[in-house]
This record gives sequence, C-alpha cells and structure tokens, in this order.
Amino acid sequence: MRISRIAFYILLTLFLSLSCEKGYITDCELCYENEPGKIYLDIFVMGSIDGSVAHTVTIYEGKIEDNIVLRTITSTQDRFNVSAFLYKNYTIVVEYTVEGTNYTAIDEACPELRYDETACEYPCYYVYGNVVEMNLRYL
Repeated sequence: MRISRIAFYILLTLFLSLSCEKGYITDCELCYENEPGKIYLDIFVMGSIDGSVAHTVTIYEGKIEDNIVLRTITSTQDRFNVSAFLYKNYTIVVEYTVEGTNYTAIDEACPELRYDETACEYPCYYVYGNVVEMNLRYL
C-alpha cells in the first residue's frame, strides 16, 4: 500500500510539472529572421464561387462595447489584410447577406510575437493570433 502511494505522488508531481508548459506550433514558412516591422490582421470571410455573397466587415479596437471603430469595409472579397499593432485586442464583426437573409459573425484577435530558436532551421520571429476566420458553418 505504501509503494502505491509513493508512486501516485511521483506521478502526480510529474504530471503537474509537465502540464504547466505552454505548447505551440511555429509555421516556419511564416517565420521572420528579423523582428517584423508591420503586423497585419488576416481576415478570411465566407465567399462564394460567383462572388455574390455581400458582407460588411467592421473592425473595432478592443471590445465591441467600447465602440471604437477602426475601419468598415463593404465588399464581396473573401480576404482582407488590415494593419494592426502587437498585443492590442481587436474585435471583428462581419455581417453577411445570403439570399436575402442577414447573418452576423463576431470574433476577436490579439496579434502576438514569439521568438523561436529551435523549431525552424534558423531562429526566427513568429506572429500568431492575427488570423481570423469568419465563415458561417451552417446556412
């Protein structure tokens, strides 16, 4: 009985110590050798083959409740790159009109920068948290 308790505490300690590590994946194709000067929000919205899905993209600084509108775009394009700042929160609202019915999708983004020395062939800077996919799943 005593050996099983000791084994339990050893396993518990090992589990807790390893669970605190933050895991992440670095895409080496999107890695920069030097710290990037400009940061962008990559916003992907639902498109259609014939380009008939109209949408309005509104980008807010911070929470939507703060009502600080940075930019509003009305288009049928399915991808936007908008200048952003590191470690600043953004809320993105996309309003779709599909066959006369209105839909709204809301998401947040906070671009961050990480320096990774081991994942790629060379040490590099990796921007993450800047991609927002605003697709409607069920229409």
